[in-house]
Amino acid sequence: FAAAASYTVRAGTLHVTGPGFGQQRWHCLAGELCSLTVRGLGLLASSKLTLRLGASYGCQGNISDTDFAVPGLKPVVTASTVNEQDALYVFGTISARSLGRFSVCWQSGTSENATSVLIGNLDVSETVCNLETTDSSIVHNCSSVGFLQSC
Repeated sequence: FAAAASYTVRAGTLHVTGPGFGQQRWHCLAGELCSLTVRGLGLLASSKLTLRLGASYGCQGNISDTDFAVPGLKPVVTASTVNEQDALYVFGTISARSLGRFSVCWQSGTSENATSVLIGNLDVSETVCNLETTDSSIVHNCSSVGFLQSC
């Protein structure tokens, strides 16, 4: 008998579908619509994204609306539009100061048993308050300015 390694049989082609390789990054501004476009292959309208507070907590366990403390954002959404290479997920409009970094988890389909995969991070920030002046002796503290108000 010849060694098994000398017999090669082509069995077909394996296609892996889902978000693209490597971590993706997104940025949303408080007070504006927060939507994420996920690039990938064979993405489905039934796939969903979940936001988790912090950039490295992973994607295990369920999350509900009551566990999520970002006013205006939904913690879990399904794709609103899908084409061959990307899907758009709309989380809503951030309606309070809730700045920070979130883990973005992707799950294929709506099954409770489907595995969630960390695909990237979402950074949330607020429009920066700047005082425009040529007089460097003027100091202004913008921390007293209300959410989405100008100074």
